[in-house]
Amino acid sequence: MKNSHSAAVLVAVFWFALVLGCSESRRNSSQATKPAPVMTVSAQQLASAYKDNEVAADERYKGKVIAVTGIIDSIGKDTLDTPYVVLGGGDRFSITSVQCMFGDEYKSQLAVLSKGEKVTLIGECEGKMMNVLLKNCRFD
Repeated sequence: MKNSHSAAVLVAVFWFALVLGCSESRRNSSQATKPAPVMTVSAQQLASAYKDNEVAADERYKGKVIAVTGIIDSIGKDTLDTPYVVLGGGDRFSITSVQCMFGDEYKSQLAVLSKGEKVTLIGECEGKMMNVLLKNCRFD
């Protein structure tokens, strides 16, 4: 009886330590610094690279954190209510732009932006899906 009680206490202590460790890890990861961009590019250069050769552009940009500078074409939310900013590719007749997706924590900063404003945004390039898509974006 004494051994089963000791085993139960040991299991409870182990479980508590595991739960505490996981929550601490989650807290530290959310406070972790964001990765620095590996390169800086204009929205026009990025859109043109994907327009000219999507395979080569994916090799160069996809999966990398990049800083993109451009003129705001639009600010909105997608069908899942995710806020975004579209930076123009510089060509009036091009359908390819750079779409930067943000988390809800940036809504107040996005609310003060205006179409036509020049901005630099940092995000991870996801490749081309109609627009060149950057996820987990933030301001420079």
